[in-house]
Amino acid sequence: MSSVGVINLRNLYSTYDPTEVKGKINEGPPFSGSLFYKNIPYGNSSIELKVELNSVEKAKFFSGKRVDIFTLEYSPPCNSNIKKNSYGGITLSDGNRIDKKNIPVNIFIDGVQQKYSYTDISTVSTDKKEVTIQELDVKSRYYLQKHFNIYGYGDVKDFGRSSRFQSGFEEGNIIFHLNSGERISYNLFDTGHGDRESMLKKYSDNKTAYSDQLHIDIYLVKFNK
Repeated sequence: MSSVGVINLRNLYSTYDPTEVKGKINEGPPFSGSLFYKNIPYGNSSIELKVELNSVEKAKFFSGKRVDIFTLEYSPPCNSNIKKNSYGGITLSDGNRIDKKNIPVNIFIDGVQQKYSYTDISTVSTDKKEVTIQELDVKSRYYLQKHFNIYGYGDVKDFGRSSRFQSGFEEGNIIFHLNSGERISYNLFDTGHGDRESMLKKYSDNKTAYSDQLHIDIYLVKFNK
């Protein structure tokens, strides 16, 4: 039976759609490192979204400005259905829009580069000049789940279903290589403390990159029981 952490990680990157809005301005002053946005479309209704950042300075920078948001959210304790929390995922709206830009992605399984025989990797793309790493990470994981079934319970069976995720994998990393030389890396199978909040907290730094100045490498290791 899958653990709660495994189920929550799978749902985050396969079942739940990200919250994506453009041109929003926060309501009221920033509180600590948090910004509040009202009337965010959510299904057939709307929510208030709290976006948490890891510093007061970052929150002050975005406060009062039009922003685009692309983020995965979680429900706070004692949640009503009209309030959600998230970490990061904010970029300035003005002057940041571009035509769709495909991000170069390399996928390796046991060190062997894949040929993308399943579909076009151009699904990892953005319409932003400066894009959050969260947006690219989420889109990359959605792609991996759909076409490699890394978190299990998908249609692809080519790689087996023997790992704790009911897939052929439970080890791998995604690395964002920026032209500046900076590297940002996440463990694709980190389940945190088992809850969605702990899995998403890594995005609180709101890391960004210029979409024409990076590429992504993904390394997966087949699970051998």
